[in-house]
Amino acid sequence: MYKKNPFYRHQYKILLSRLKEKRQFIQVLTGPRQSGKTTIAQQVLGKLNYGVVSLSLRWVPIW
Repeated sequence: MYKKNPFYRHQYKILLSRLKEKRQFIQVLTGPRQSGKTTIAQQVLGKLNYGVVSLSLRWVPIW
């Protein structure tokens, strides 16, 4: 059976190394729609076997 090789963006290595540091800070992924933010988060957290809190922030007008 064919094994699919995942594509890792440059930010994958950065986020992975930051989450492996002794001092762990909150990491925020921002960017335009469909730029791969969720994919990178899932790949890194899958590698580290961490729990995750996922937030979706939308602009909501306050009238």
